[in-house]
Amino acid sequence: MSIEKTPRLTRADLSCIEQAITYIDAHYMDKISAEHLAIEIMLSKEKIQAGFQKKTGFTLHEYILQVRIGKAKELLINTNHGNSRPSAR
Repeated sequence: MSIEKTPRLTRADLSCIEQAITYIDAHYMDKISAEHLAIEIMLSKEKIQAGFQKKTGFTLHEYILQVRIGKAKELLINTNHGNSRPSAR
């Protein structure tokens, strides 16, 4: 049985998480992985995972899904096709 230790996060690490959040908000339609973010913001995958949990209350995957769902809701609400509800195509 192995016990995984949560990495210690510094203020600089949390600042990098803010950069990752900004990146995700701008690139939510792209394929985004912990590996890709690690390269983009120069932070380890482990720290990214721990940082997202601490900063947002979500795992990285959950956060990306929440952003995508939120954007989809915005599109549905703001799309006007002259109907009062979305069509079932």
